This record gives sequence, C-alpha cells and structure tokens, in this order.
Amino acid sequence: MGSVFEFNRHNVFSKEQANQLLSLVYRITSDADAELKKITDQIKLYKEQGGSRNLEIASDLEGHAQIIITKWESKIIKLGLEPKGVWLVDFDSGSGYFCWKYPELELKFWHGYKDGFSNRQPIEGTKNIDECDPLH
Repeated sequence: MGSVFEFNRHNVFSKEQANQLLSLVYRITSDADAELKKITDQIKLYKEQGGSRNLEIASDLEGHAQIIITKWESKIIKLGLEPKGVWLVDFDSGSGYFCWKYPELELKFWHGYKDGFSNRQPIEGTKNIDECDPLH
C-alpha cells in the first residue's frame, strides 16, 4: 500500500467517523500482516536450518519485520490514531478510546483513557453512549 496522508489533525473521532475510517485501517493492517507473515515464515525456516549464515539471514529478516511494523505504526499515526501494540489501534473519542484489534471486522469496543485493552468494554453495552462518544 502506498503512502498515507494526514487525515485528522484533531485526533478525536465520533463513533461514525471511526467506523468510516476502519475499512482503511483494516486494509493497511491486513497488508502489513500478510507481509509480516511471509517474513516470519522465512525467519522460522532459516532458524530451523541452522548454521551461521542462515542465522545471519534470519537476523536480517527480523530487522525487516520490525520495519514492516514501524511503517504500519507510522501510517496509523498519520490517520490521527494511536497504535497500542501490533495490529492494535485506539481511536480517541474525546472521553476514552474506541478500541480495535486486527482481524476484527467492526469497531465494537471502548475503554477509558486510564484503561487498556484488557479492560475494554462492548460499545453496545455502555449505558450512556455519550460516555464513549461525546460527539454523538
């Protein structure tokens, strides 16, 4: 996938805006994941074969794997989003984060600013939608 332009300078998204952006985030992440899987398969093969030259190649490939992740993170940041781990993205709602992890197909979870992935809650289960989407 090509370069990504800066999308949202304010970095605060309504649920609707976040959902509209999710298809692009999914595509960027899917492409990076496919590229990373090819590299990790090669790394595993070279390590299994052993030998100093194969281990050197595996080490070089590990560096390339990190570059794939770093490029993905950069694209996510340019969209005004926050990468929180490999293939984990937070969309700032103004009162917390809409939380997405690849390969989820929809934006279904939310958590507060002080909470993390392990404390995310279903958006639909939130008693007051304004709690997670003040732009609603």
